[in-house]
Amino acid sequence: MTRLVWMLLVLLPGDQALPQPFNISLTQGSSGFTLTWESGPGTPPGTSYNVTSQTESGVSPSPVKGCQHVQKPLTCLLPYESIDPLERYIIQITSYLEAQMSQPAEIQFKAVDLLDLPQLTPVSCGRNLCVDLMPPFQNLQETYDQLNYQLQISSNSSGGPQVLKEFRSLTRQNLTVPVPGRIYCISIRFTNIKNIKGSIFSQPVCVSTPALFPLDQLISATLCLLVTMMVVVLVLLLWTGSICLRRSRMPTNLVSHTSGCFTLD
Repeated sequence: MTRLVWMLLVLLPGDQALPQPFNISLTQGSSGFTLTWESGPGTPPGTSYNVTSQTESGVSPSPVKGCQHVQKPLTCLLPYESIDPLERYIIQITSYLEAQMSQPAEIQFKAVDLLDLPQLTPVSCGRNLCVDLMPPFQNLQETYDQLNYQLQISSNSSGGPQVLKEFRSLTRQNLTVPVPGRIYCISIRFTNIKNIKGSIFSQPVCVSTPALFPLDQLISATLCLLVTMMVVVLVLLLWTGSICLRRSRMPTNLVSHTSGCFTLD
């Protein structure tokens, strides 16, 4: 319908179409996606802009709230609450000045293609790993819980195995590590996402896992065992009479041997 109006305006004598907006971009923020654009070359002063939105399955474009009669700065906020992350949207920007209009400039996007990857924090859970996941902004928890993810787990050992785990929503993930006592690195990506940003794994975050027998505990256990063995040997020597520690009436500078028992006094 907008294109039809523009064509009719072009055909009217004495009327000239306004320059079309260009250089449209979308960026993710804490409240939604910010739409920005630039005025076309030769756009006269006082020109305003209207922004409309439509889904691929929608019937006709609808005005975006708060993005009508826009003048500088040329920005428009698309709140997260109004965006389905899995739906594709068609955004159109039209410039107008009195009876003049431009041909609408168009951008299409799917919110999930623009989302930043969630933040992950691996922690040691006994002999295994736990991974806590958070959206880049706290108010996006519900949006991120609708998406699917894949974790990649690799060890620091040469040629260590890479384990992949798929899951949905940002719930804590419990991971069973193949070999305790190693350093494991975790990275994440979206699944079923075709854009480069979401299909590449994030920078890995590494954490060490405790060994089955930690070194300090092993040393303590060994020392305790040695002390126990020494005490047992000493008790056996005393029990068999191989060592006699008793007071004697003999002079203190004498040592006597009686019945195979050495008396020390």
